[in-house]
Amino acid sequence: MRGISTIPLSVMLAACAGYHTVPPSDYSVAPPPVQRVVFDQAGDPYPLSDDAGGLAIPDQPPNKNRAFTLRVYFQQRGVAYNREPILDAAADRIVAGMRSTNAKRVVFIIKGFNNSYDDFEREYTWMRDQVIGKLDPDNVYFVQIYWDAIYRGKGTAPAPLAYFADSLTYSNHAGDCGLRDILRRLPTGTDVTFLTHSRGAAVALSSLFDPKYDKGITNNCQSSIMGHSLPDQLGDVRLVAFAPAIGDGHMRDSRDAARTGIFKRLDRLYIGYNPNDPAVTKNYFGINIPDRFAGDTRLGGNTGYVELIDKMLANAGLGDAFQFERFSRKSHDWEEYVTMSKETGCLLWAGKLITREPAGCSVTR
Repeated sequence: MRGISTIPLSVMLAACAGYHTVPPSDYSVAPPPVQRVVFDQAGDPYPLSDDAGGLAIPDQPPNKNRAFTLRVYFQQRGVAYNREPILDAAADRIVAGMRSTNAKRVVFIIKGFNNSYDDFEREYTWMRDQVIGKLDPDNVYFVQIYWDAIYRGKGTAPAPLAYFADSLTYSNHAGDCGLRDILRRLPTGTDVTFLTHSRGAAVALSSLFDPKYDKGITNNCQSSIMGHSLPDQLGDVRLVAFAPAIGDGHMRDSRDAARTGIFKRLDRLYIGYNPNDPAVTKNYFGINIPDRFAGDTRLGGNTGYVELIDKMLANAGLGDAFQFERFSRKSHDWEEYVTMSKETGCLLWAGKLITREPAGCSVTR
């Protein structure tokens, strides 16, 4: 019976697909002091909308998970895609924005899987203005990151987990091939905080340290830098991850070894994990789906795994580098997490996004 029951499930999931996350033609018109940076599924950056050669990005048809890359799209239209100048310009805009606002830190906000461009935009605006902006904010400069997050739309499967697999690769590419090339262009000593939700943590971590790709998948990054390295030029670097949908692909080299190399460039990793979150625990309708099925997401909700990583890093002398707050509400929605005010405030304070420490925090700076 076990074998029979798994066949229909695998066939069903293989046949399902979602929409690609594609920005509108005017996406780069952002209100100051905000910058938008958008990556396609290969981790290549979109040019500024005013510099796109008048070529409109096409809408994706419903329930068609078609490959969409900027390189192929521009090549088919006889227009050169010049990656390095686009990245140069993005980094220059960040530096200019920080200087014009006297910001002490650049904050990359990164949402996760199953988000359209409009969903990204709505939640980024909410987090900036309605959450951080009303909690004694520090002087920071926001950069909003959009990636090909594959989302549910009209005609797609009602269970987004069915098309989660592609987002694992696309999120790694967005960090490994895209955001990393912006980070290496920032001035020496630049302080950085990544504020993430769900699979957005993979984008952030992949920008700092090579992720482990699934078998048969490689990082075909098009960087002009040999080895695609990230120089150790950044200042204080922190990652605040709500419900991080990541596991061994980012946290462990082997069964007995944590990926301590991450902390050569990351000073603090703060997570808000939740054993009642159905998305990262894969507990739906009373059915416990195996942790590694459709992607390892244990760091966001598996208490035993969180404690294991904590112990491994403590044994490596990195006890302060990995800290966490526990949440309990049965939801994966970022807004639901943030309504749990004490834990949320503690994580934002630890990430140096707000200046006042809430009472009762278990994390330290």
